Amino acid sequence: MFPMKIPRPRRLAHCAAAALLGGALLSAQETPLPPADSESFEQWLAAGEVQQIPWQVRIGPTTLSLRQWLMVPVEVRVPARYLRTNEGQHEFTLVARVADGDGRWLTPARVETHRAKGRFARSSYLQFRLPLQVKPGHYQLLLVLQDHQTGLQSIRRERLHVPAPRQDPLPDAFRNLPRVSFLRFSPVEGAGAELAEPARLWLPVPAERPLRIELLVNFSPSEQFYRSVSVHRQNRSTMLAALDVLTQLHVPNGSLHLTAFDLTHRRILFEQQIQDDVDWEALYAALEEIHPLRISRDALEHRQQLAAFFRELVRERIRRARDASASAGETAADAIAAEPPQTVFILVSSGVLFPGGNNLDPLTQREVVDCACRVFYFQFRVHRDNLWDHLARLLEPFRPQRFFLQSSNDFRRALARMLSELRTHPSSSRR
Repeated sequence: MFPMKIPRPRRLAHCAAAALLGGALLSAQETPLPPADSESFEQWLAAGEVQQIPWQVRIGPTTLSLRQWLMVPVEVRVPARYLRTNEGQHEFTLVARVADGDGRWLTPARVETHRAKGRFARSSYLQFRLPLQVKPGHYQLLLVLQDHQTGLQSIRRERLHVPAPRQDPLPDAFRNLPRVSFLRFSPVEGAGAELAEPARLWLPVPAERPLRIELLVNFSPSEQFYRSVSVHRQNRSTMLAALDVLTQLHVPNGSLHLTAFDLTHRRILFEQQIQDDVDWEALYAALEEIHPLRISRDALEHRQQLAAFFRELVRERIRRARDASASAGETAADAIAAEPPQTVFILVSSGVLFPGGNNLDPLTQREVVDCACRVFYFQFRVHRDNLWDHLARLLEPFRPQRFFLQSSNDFRRALARMLSELRTHPSSSRR
């Protein structure tokens, strides 16, 4: 076995997640490996395991994320008994890379540096987190940890087997994703992990009749959770993940329109017709207006108008769809033969209970006839007490297909059900 020096990082980049329990963590950052050291990987892979630094490598089971990626959590821990050596000052570099079962590299190097010093409790440890997005298959994970203060290092190779999900309702959804990729953590609160390279899920909607999909996403949790920061964060991360998936719907014969709204303050946060991708920067900026510990006087004074706001929101989108359909008919080369788009509403929200005094009358039967819309409601449970809902009642005349979702697998099954219905019965009425 032979130690190989990992150069100190020259440029610090995107922050990575880390934790030091019972001590002081000065920095935790990701940095690219200098290209000149790329040949070292073959030597490390051939060297076998080395453990000069005590560490624990934990690889969790494969799970399905709400963003519909298969994920393998990788965690590396350096215990306190080592951190307390060398006067309690250490600068670590962890290098990770993934190869296929035959040793061919599939990812670039993931390099993270952690600097720590201070007093460390006996139960404390330094933690590196390296979540992986994967497709089913066989892999080799190479991990190299070096302490720059002591020159010691540890090397470990782990073999990973990722089985295909059983009875997967969306077996082709992964096909355009990278075979394996280290995820990076978004600097935006609640946005979660991101793919290191652009890639989209495969979610086609090849309906024969043109479709106009109106995606409505409510970023306000129910009033019963007002002032709960934890529920607010869970609701926000859930809505962002669901929005990310649903805006990847591929509608070759139609259009996709996003409306993000804040029900508590009765306002539209963000609107966009999705052609390539969401304007995430603008959306994140709009979401900064929502804070669980701040509510305007106007919102408090008009708590009895929330249901009316939601009804008018839906009505306005029905009018837009009707106007767009009329305009398309006028400009079509053969207006008689042109078939107007089918309007599909997709509502994404956690369960909402309106405060007392709200008029809970649903939209009218005439509006249903005028629209002939299909409605799907993805209702997420973001807290154990988030069971009841009034939004579905307002949509009752449309006979919405409602999915009560408590897990990533629930969401996947609901997606598959909706896509199947849109493909098979794109213009059928549910009345």
